[in-house]
Amino acid sequence: MSITISTLQATSSLMIRARAAASIVPDPDAAAPEQLKQKVDIVLGLVKYGSLIAVLAILLGAGMVAVAGDRGYGGGMSPELKSTVMKGVIALVIVASA
Repeated sequence: MSITISTLQATSSLMIRARAAASIVPDPDAAAPEQLKQKVDIVLGLVKYGSLIAVLAILLGAGMVAVAGDRGYGGGMSPELKSTVMKGVIALVIVASA
């Protein structure tokens, strides 16, 4: 019985000390380190310009297929290919503008 009471007293004493110590230590500001911000900016910039280049490549390739189809070479652009190209362009424009 006395062991249980002393254990409870010790636990409550530790909890009181922990609360007192927690109130002394201030909370730091929620900010990322400057080096991390710079690296994230570089990665996001690369993704932005990479998706811009991909949009231009898709449009150039689609234009080449369309022109070849108009000249009688190949099958031209099917409606399915046109919709696929436009979905890709829309997705990459959203990524580039984010």
